[in-house]
Amino acid sequence: MTEATVVEMPAATEVQVVELQNAASSLVAQAQAIVVFDAASYDDAMDFTEAVKRGKQRAKEYFDPRCERAHQVHKDWTSLRALIIGPYDTAENTAKSKALTWRAQENRRAEAEQRRIADAARKAEEDARLAMAIQAEVEGKKELAQQIIEAPIEVALPVVQSAVPKRAGTSISEIWDIEVFDWNLVPQAVFVQAVLSNKGAADSVTGAIKKAVQVSGGTRQIPGVRNFKTASMRVKV
Repeated sequence: MTEATVVEMPAATEVQVVELQNAASSLVAQAQAIVVFDAASYDDAMDFTEAVKRGKQRAKEYFDPRCERAHQVHKDWTSLRALIIGPYDTAENTAKSKALTWRAQENRRAEAEQRRIADAARKAEEDARLAMAIQAEVEGKKELAQQIIEAPIEVALPVVQSAVPKRAGTSISEIWDIEVFDWNLVPQAVFVQAVLSNKGAADSVTGAIKKAVQVSGGTRQIPGVRNFKTASMRVKV
């Protein structure tokens, strides 16, 4: 990379710039006033055209090298910026990735604990129901025993707090994504629906499946397809 230099902008009163501005300011009006009606006026129009071309060339000779230098300086500073900012981006993304990985693990732990407690509560309720039904049978209350066995068991999901701290300025976005692990298991109807909805673009089947899963909030289960969440993090400082 060449050494970045400062490009000086021309002052509004710089003699050559003022001359070029003055010369250009009336050109359009002069061109509009031209009337070509005979050989002499034709020559006048062509003389004017040649004068305009020469003036344009003088303007380009003044501005082109300055613009080229400015362009090179822009490229130099842009390259230097990328060189300096690159490690910041890499460090930020690395830290975010590790934080998101632990966050996902902690959330899975909390969900597993929630299911464990709920399953234990359901098992306890089933055992209690069974004991009640047996007691009803012993007492000859067969109809009551049947009702006890058939009654639905409702267990409220316990609240299990995740250990992930809430931080001001940090926001997490989660979206559903998919992995097609066996195309042979994907129903033919899914292919047909995807192709029809994308005007024959058969290669967009994966995108159509992903969209369907996202619309369903991850609840749609398609054979041969695994649904999972991906998370992204934004940090404001």
